[in-house]
Amino acid sequence: MPTETPERIEGLAIGDFIGVREPTKRDAIYYKIVAKDALFFDWVYENEIAANGGQVTTQTITNLNPPQNNVHQITEIELYANVLIQIEQASGFRFGTSLLDVIIGDRIFMLGNSRFVNLWIDKDHQPKATLINNTPVALSNIKVGFGGWRYLVEESKAKPAIISNATIGGFK
Repeated sequence: MPTETPERIEGLAIGDFIGVREPTKRDAIYYKIVAKDALFFDWVYENEIAANGGQVTTQTITNLNPPQNNVHQITEIELYANVLIQIEQASGFRFGTSLLDVIIGDRIFMLGNSRFVNLWIDKDHQPKATLINNTPVALSNIKVGFGGWRYLVEESKAKPAIISNATIGGFK
């Protein structure tokens, strides 16, 4: 399981096994982690968001779509503006096509600090984001930082004795 340190969540180790449950699939697919790298990505919404509750149409964050045989674990999200962000990812099998949301904003953490999350992403299951501006002024060039781990994986034919579960479609 990921271990939390004051600096960042350390993620899984090379050689660990993960059981990935994708939306619409009942059974997990088991993978062995063969390589690991830190993941840092800044997503910038360049258009203007109107003041007093202005909202951006939900945007797919396509750059968080990992290549084949890769799994991303997002462990922190950081806002660089005084806005609320709603992150969505298609939920798992038992929820059908509904979306699972987490709202992060200035009431939950101070500006410039990170919110620790546990969001797993595999190919074609990247998250979507909606930005909401509750300030009295219009804002543009909103930057959202994503940090975590990028794992290169290979499929395991048998279920390993010890695994970490990675559910695609939801936050922890």
